[in-house]
Amino acid sequence: MSKNTEYIVPVAIGLGALFFFRQIAQAFGLIKSADDVNAASLINANYFDPKFWKQGGAGAMILTDAGVKIYAKQLYNAKGLVNDDEAAVYDVFKRMKTKSQVSYLSDKFSLYYNTDLISYLQSFLNPEELLKVKTIVNPLPNFKV
Repeated sequence: MSKNTEYIVPVAIGLGALFFFRQIAQAFGLIKSADDVNAASLINANYFDPKFWKQGGAGAMILTDAGVKIYAKQLYNAKGLVNDDEAAVYDVFKRMKTKSQVSYLSDKFSLYYNTDLISYLQSFLNPEELLKVKTIVNPLPNFKV
């Protein structure tokens, strides 16, 4: 019986140390957390591609010119010097009805502000906030309601 129990303490200490060092490595960015990986997948989402909305053809839902200007300005102004307005970002994406509208907004945002939308969002949103944007947009239909 003592042969079995003599390994319990070293194994428990080893697992605890592994967990502790993993947390520190994630804090310093040496290891990506699950939130970082999910946020990175937002970059690869094709609906942030400014050309995605064009694939939908004539029936694809896009925004009006006035609407896209308002949403682009709201997103641009959400980045603050001291504090960012994440609620404004979420509000814009909650108003989208299709992924083609997100793509159209991305297209026009890059035209108005000379930067792509996803890079701009990454400049001030943390991975958890980017993940929230992804969870808002992912369930939307691609082109038509």
